[in-house]
Amino acid sequence: MIKIANRYRPFSHLPGAELLIPKTEWMVKIYPARLIFSHMEKEISVPLEVHLKGPFSGFTAMQDLEKDQIRVFGFSASGYFSYVIFAKGGMHHLFLERCPKEGIVFGEKQLFAKEILSFPDPDEPLQTKPLERLSFGNHKKQDLELIFRRLDLSEIIPIVFMLGQKFPKKGNAAMPSLFESLERCIKEKNRLDVEKALLNLCLAGFNNTFVPRNIDTDYQGFPLQKQGSSLGLLTHLQSLVRSLFVQEAEKISILPCLPVSLHAGRFKNVQMKDFVMDLEWSKKKIKRISLRAFQDGIAPFDFGKNVEKFRINRNQVVLASAPFAFKKGHSYTLDRFH
Repeated sequence: MIKIANRYRPFSHLPGAELLIPKTEWMVKIYPARLIFSHMEKEISVPLEVHLKGPFSGFTAMQDLEKDQIRVFGFSASGYFSYVIFAKGGMHHLFLERCPKEGIVFGEKQLFAKEILSFPDPDEPLQTKPLERLSFGNHKKQDLELIFRRLDLSEIIPIVFMLGQKFPKKGNAAMPSLFESLERCIKEKNRLDVEKALLNLCLAGFNNTFVPRNIDTDYQGFPLQKQGSSLGLLTHLQSLVRSLFVQEAEKISILPCLPVSLHAGRFKNVQMKDFVMDLEWSKKKIKRISLRAFQDGIAPFDFGKNVEKFRINRNQVVLASAPFAFKKGHSYTLDRFH
């Protein structure tokens, strides 16, 4: 079985960190004593005072992409506190996990431990599909400030890919010229330049906490095209990242445009038309595929010109050029690609 151990929970210790609220069109700017909720597509901003006294220590705002929530915690002058922000049932919720014995006042409402503050979300709830996951074996701490200092795609791409599945798809993505460059690299299978195009989009299209934007407000010399949807940038980039590893057309292409630096990795719960599969590759070559069929069918795979044959379920060797037949409810392991 192909597994991914990584759990994606990027965090910041900086006051004023902006984080997207999963499964909504909102973000929240988090200070120790203030929250500012802002809509990503409309000019709506809602401040909420958090009545805690400083000084603060250990202040942390964490975007938990495993539980689809934001967790804020640390020590105030009165003691330890922690609360989570999440969306559910057409509402935004703030759940106070722990606090000093006198509680915490949020806006005008006093909460004590295990109490909740809720307010409506005017947008339609997001209907999510089964989550696909990417990992390139990078287990460094997910401190957002350090991630954007290192600029390592093996850290950045899995977070962007997971984020893009947790927000509504929008048309007319921002940064069209940078997307054109990336799309051209993918079409031409240019594995060297695709890395540069990916990094340029991430630098121009996101702030340092992975909040997408429709203009490079850090003024790094990229085209200043203030047009298109910022959330559309995130979701479109997610779909292009997926196409680096799997493309489904007349044939199912495996690792069609693998970036050079992402030479080893795993792609789990990949949703195809008639089956779901997990991939594992090493040294730029496909190593193993686990496939679970929910329909009878045939999959014409394209593993690249260097693969002539592979093994099925440890007992049958077949030609890579031959269509792969599968039956509903059956599981298959494909390995020994030569």
